[in-house]
Amino acid sequence: QTLSTGTATIITRDQEEWDTDAIHDNVTNNSRLTVKTAGKYLVSGRLGFVLNGTGIRELTLLKNGVDLSPGAVFVTVMGNSQDLATLLFSEEVALVVNDYLELRGYQNSGGNLNVKSAYSTFGMTLIPGST
Repeated sequence: QTLSTGTATIITRDQEEWDTDAIHDNVTNNSRLTVKTAGKYLVSGRLGFVLNGTGIRELTLLKNGVDLSPGAVFVTVMGNSQDLATLLFSEEVALVVNDYLELRGYQNSGGNLNVKSAYSTFGMTLIPGST
């Protein structure tokens, strides 16, 4: 996926490794993980950007389209000359049925930057005993 400079963009996912509760659809709203079982979840995300030494990179977790805990899961990396800038987070989140989570990426390098799918993940795990 390509992120335009200066534009916050919802990250889409058209593949999954496993989905034990039908929380993701590879076609319809494929940016979302939609809760089917209420409870507390451990949510994690990782976003890898291709090489570029200019600007910042940001990763934000959204719940039902709204920033979740602004600042708590917001990550900024200054530009560098490494092969890859990777942002990641892990957060406990209480969710009810039909809440949905999304990742939003941002970069301001001055040009388009691609997200490296091999270094980008998004998932959630129900914490046992939290339902």
